[in-house]
Order: sequence, then C-alpha cells, then structure tokens
Amino acid sequence: MLADYPISRVPELWRQGKYPAWHLYGQHHAAQFGVDMDILPFEKFHLLGKLSRSFTGNLDQQLQLLLQLNCYDAIYAMIDNILPLVSWLKLKGLIKTPIITLLHGFSLTHLMRLKWCYDASDRLIATSRKTAEETIKLFHLPPQKMRTVNWWADTKFYPDTSPVEKYENFILSNGKSWRDYPPLFEAVGKIGVAAKFVMQASEVPRKYAGNIEVIPYTSLPMTPSDFLPDLARATVVAVPLSEESSHRSNGITQLMEALASGVPVVMTESPCIDIDIEEEGCGFWVKHGSVDDWTEKLTRITSDPMLQRSMGRNARRIAEKYKVQNFSKSLCEIIKEVA
Repeated sequence: MLADYPISRVPELWRQGKYPAWHLYGQHHAAQFGVDMDILPFEKFHLLGKLSRSFTGNLDQQLQLLLQLNCYDAIYAMIDNILPLVSWLKLKGLIKTPIITLLHGFSLTHLMRLKWCYDASDRLIATSRKTAEETIKLFHLPPQKMRTVNWWADTKFYPDTSPVEKYENFILSNGKSWRDYPPLFEAVGKIGVAAKFVMQASEVPRKYAGNIEVIPYTSLPMTPSDFLPDLARATVVAVPLSEESSHRSNGITQLMEALASGVPVVMTESPCIDIDIEEEGCGFWVKHGSVDDWTEKLTRITSDPMLQRSMGRNARRIAEKYKVQNFSKSLCEIIKEVA
C-alpha cells in the first residue's frame, strides 16, 4: 500500500486506540479478510523525495516499490496520481503486478498523468457513484474496471454520544480543505449558540460573533483524538463546503466522525457523497453559500431536543452500516479479483 503522506506510525497508534482506522484506508482489517498488506514508507531516500515534485510523482515510494515488486501480488494506491512512473512502466508491459487505486473524487487537472494511472490500474475504487460515473466518462474507461465502495466510520474509536443528555447546545465545525466558512460564521452569529470552529488560520475573519471560539490549525498537527471531547459535547456538527469542492468527497471524514459519535450533521450539498443525511434522518443539507439556509437548519436542530436525539440515534445507526470493517472486506474482495 502507498499513501501520499506519512502513515507508517498509524497502525500502531490505531492498535493502541489512539487513532481512528480511516487513516489506514482499509489496511487495518485486511488480514482478517485474508490479505497481508504492507505500508511502504513515505520517505526512505531523502534526495529522491526532493526530486518528487515533478511529472514522475513520488520517486522515493515508487523506487521502493520497484525494488520490492517481486514480494507483492498487488499494489494498492490509497489515492490516484501517486504512481505515474509505475503506471507508465506497466502500460509499456515492463511490469505485470495488478494495481488497485482508490478515488476520492473526479479530477479536473493533471489529466494526462491520471490517464496513465487509470489505464494501468486493474481496478478503480470510487467512494461515490458520482465519482465513478464522471471518471468513466472523462477518461473513457471500461465500466467493469470500476467499483464503488462508500467511505467508512470507525465506530470503535468514536464513542456513541447519542444516548447522553446534552443540556446546552454546542456547534462544532472543523476542516481544512475546500471550506466555505463566511456563511457559517454569519449564521451562527445570528443564532447565538456556543460554537467552536477549527480551521485554517488564513480563513479566520477579523471580526466574528462572541459566541464562536476559533482555533486555527498550526504547524503542530492536531490528531483525531483531540476532537473527542468536543464531539462528546456537540449537539450538531457543521460542515461548510465551497463550490469548488463539488468534484471531491471533501467533508466526508467530518461527516463520518459525527455519524460515529451519534451527532446530527448540517452540511453543504455535495454530489460526491452518497449518504443522504436527510433521507436517513440524521441531518440537513444546505445550499452553497446560503446564510439563510444555515440559519434555518441549525436552528431547527438546536431548538428541538427531541429532533436532536432522534437524529443522533439515526447517525450512529448509519455509522454502523458503514463501519471500517465493511470497507476492508470490500477492498480485500476487489484485491482478490485481480491478484
């Protein structure tokens, strides 16, 4: 397995209960389903790492892989666009090892490099139907190469808080990529409910309502366990997405954290997320950039304790349906199809 950031320490942290399984992209329970899966180090050859900001992708990881290729029956890339050199070699017939690639959205850039990766992959796993459909259409791929498996929730790491009586409303929102915080700031300021936003420092407005606490992400990374006390306190999780995120599954991690914790969700509409939180009775969608929509949906939950508890129970029920073991099982079945 190859990742686009360092995750080598995550398996041990996960076994210790200090980290959720979603950072392992299916590796966590693979052995349970008959697949031994190694994680290649993100950086082993420092000089090659410096040269990796090029058309060839991460040369460090790809060289590690090529040097050990005879040890493996298949290659699993947890995101597209990280194996361009290996993909090119496979397209030229120089390597035969099956490649399985996980897609988090459909891309609008790096099309030539992605075309290599997709053509060289024996299976593509999309985390939403929209991603699968658009990728097949955009890159003229055979549909039989594509599989769709939904994102996952770690119901063991995140305690179910839905049975807990929460006497004070508290809105939690955290996230870095493709976020649209201005409408949420305005809406939460109008409502007056206590809130905490954990966000990029560059996006924090100069002025905002006194009921909102803002924690900027810093150079010291926050871990998922840092958010557990706030999730236990939260009566609603808000996930504000920018329109530019419509081709990605951004926000899905925060959604699954909330569902696993048994907390209702209010979230910007996203075509690359297959779980319909309104149909499942665990939250509300809002229109892109609509302050009125945010205000209305957040008010409906924070002003109705019975709705809040009902949505919380439904959230945890949905999380059980999409628990991490199910993703690992599907991933291993797909690997066995081609290995």
